[in-house]
Amino acid sequence: MTKLRNMKAAVVLGSLTATVALLTGLPAASAQTAPGGGSFPGSFLVPGTNTSLAIHGIIWFDATHDFGPHQGDTTAGITGFPLNGQAGHNFNGGTFFTVKPTRPNIETRTPTAYGELKTYIEFDMNEFKNQTGSVGQGNADGFRLRQAYGTLGPLLVGQANSNFADPQSWPESIDATIDPGTMNTATVRQPQIRYTYLAGNGLSVAGSVEQNESQLGTGSAAATSLAGHLTDNTTGGGYSNWPDLVGSVNWSQPWGNLGAHAAVHQNELRSTTTTSHTETGYAFSVTGHLNTIGKDALRAGVTYIDGASNYISFASPSVIENTTTGEFSTQKAWGGWGGYTHFWAANLRSTVHGGYVHFDKPSAASGLSTAALAGIEKRWWAGHVNLIWSPVPQTDFGIEYVYWNREVQSGAKGTDQRVDLQLKFYF
Repeated sequence: MTKLRNMKAAVVLGSLTATVALLTGLPAASAQTAPGGGSFPGSFLVPGTNTSLAIHGIIWFDATHDFGPHQGDTTAGITGFPLNGQAGHNFNGGTFFTVKPTRPNIETRTPTAYGELKTYIEFDMNEFKNQTGSVGQGNADGFRLRQAYGTLGPLLVGQANSNFADPQSWPESIDATIDPGTMNTATVRQPQIRYTYLAGNGLSVAGSVEQNESQLGTGSAAATSLAGHLTDNTTGGGYSNWPDLVGSVNWSQPWGNLGAHAAVHQNELRSTTTTSHTETGYAFSVTGHLNTIGKDALRAGVTYIDGASNYISFASPSVIENTTTGEFSTQKAWGGWGGYTHFWAANLRSTVHGGYVHFDKPSAASGLSTAALAGIEKRWWAGHVNLIWSPVPQTDFGIEYVYWNREVQSGAKGTDQRVDLQLKFYF
């Protein structure tokens, strides 16, 4: 009887502890080691269920100072900073504080007859659209959904990093803009259905159907600007009948990882004033990282696209139409990135990294005005160097120098420089 009472007391205590952890936000380690701890680090067992739950995230403070054109709280280069001679190019300087990258997330794991059911949902504070009143103004930022997916065995359903992306190959950066040559920052997280086959010895093969994000553009020889539109099936100018097909092969070993990725993308332009047109686009990428000395690592990748601009950063529209000649052509581009992380001490590290992307001039752009060509990118390159200190676990304090260089098909160029200070507190 005494033994039974002790068992009941332990169950009650575990349930109460787990509930308190949920409501009061006990540190991850406390929740894990307390009675009622869950099946994975930092989790606890939800009372009355066999589901383990964890609440984690990052409190992310970012301070930037521009030496080139002021971009406010945007990440460097993300908005296409002004070219030399354009309005705003000489509006240099500016310091901005923000906590918009702050990211809470919730993760669960539940055992089932078909394997472990996992769910993951993540937000940040970058949403300004479709808000009313004071939300989205001043310091009242709204939630933005970043990821929301579930996995059961080899199946993933929801919004997650694209099967084409390889985050393991991205060098650690304080500036949140991914290096030129990598997958487009705006489309790296996609609604999708993915199946992954584990072939053994660290080899995996994955296939997915993903949301089609079409970027389509039109222009004429007399045009003073190129009218391009990013369409997501809700804006005019284009739509998609078919999702993207994406495949990847990854090989993970103690020395690092090597991956190959491919995507097929359908571009469909519908217009009441010009010829309707469909073009199929393609994208290919080889990525990886190499563990070197101690915790040091080399990370790199290369990408090629033809009519699939959402798979490479800073691209012009996937398909260009010259409305004067009726000619269509796809945007071709190639790029690469790389970086090396060195640990000066167990809690002090630096990464030097950069990237380059080059865009071919579409044949349909022949005859366009200089102003119109200014809307079609020719090349981007960037360089970063940072120093990150972790004085205690679950903190990162870092500073990074960022340089960006941009050129469009007309030959006009622009540069941007900034220093980015970042303080992160993980929970």
